Amino acid sequence: MKRWILVVLVGLALLVIVSPGIIGHLTEKSIDDSIEVSRIESPEIKISKERFDRGWFSSAGRYRIELSDRDEFPELASFAESEGHPGMPAIVLDNQFEHGLVPVSSLSPGFGTVVTTLQFDPGNGDLVEIPGNITTKIGLSGETTSHAQLEPGQYTGKRENLTWQGADIRAVSASDGSLRKIEGYIAPASATAAGSRFSIGRIDIEFENEAGIYGLPEVSLKLAGDGLNIATPGGPAVGYDAFVVEVESDVSGNEMEIGADVNVESINIPGMGD
Repeated sequence: MKRWILVVLVGLALLVIVSPGIIGHLTEKSIDDSIEVSRIESPEIKISKERFDRGWFSSAGRYRIELSDRDEFPELASFAESEGHPGMPAIVLDNQFEHGLVPVSSLSPGFGTVVTTLQFDPGNGDLVEIPGNITTKIGLSGETTSHAQLEPGQYTGKRENLTWQGADIRAVSASDGSLRKIEGYIAPASATAAGSRFSIGRIDIEFENEAGIYGLPEVSLKLAGDGLNIATPGGPAVGYDAFVVEVESDVSGNEMEIGADVNVESINIPGMGD
């Protein structure tokens, strides 16, 4: 009896020691496969791996996401042209992976943890840090939890300026990849370009998605936001003061009910007023 206990303990120890290297290898391969699929399904978006340094218990990778098709993204093409940049804007992701059944820093069981920091390339190759990070944890059941924290920041270009006050969003996905829960907020942001100004207030998000009978979703969604204002040179302002969107779905017996309510306050439309 004691011998079997010893065998089990040794087996578990070997699993904990060996699993990080295996999971690290599978992680790199999974990301590479996803990039290849994206090239076929979304050719207008160019995703590339700039580097991946794989260790036994941790790895580091840098990936680049470029909205490269100027016809599909004319606003970004216009931005790059007005700033005098030769390339299209891109987001650069630096990922720090901790892999294994027991990640070193958190000591919480799971397949791994990824901490992602972001940088913005306006099109000239000079990276601008986006303050904040995204922490993603994959549990033993396959459930994935993500926490995105964006700190206040600002981008100042030659003709374009963007200011944001941050965001804090948590999300949970099931093992099949379906989104189960989102909660958090996006703080106010504003931008100016070629004399035009855009500003938007805080947006709060609450979303839950449970699997009902027959595999049909039971969804609860609430979006609540403050005002939006768009002003152009020589033209009237367009916007609204606040909005609330609520959506509910329920499955019971042989019926599925879906209800939605949209409330927008003081919509300002040129030529019509409020």
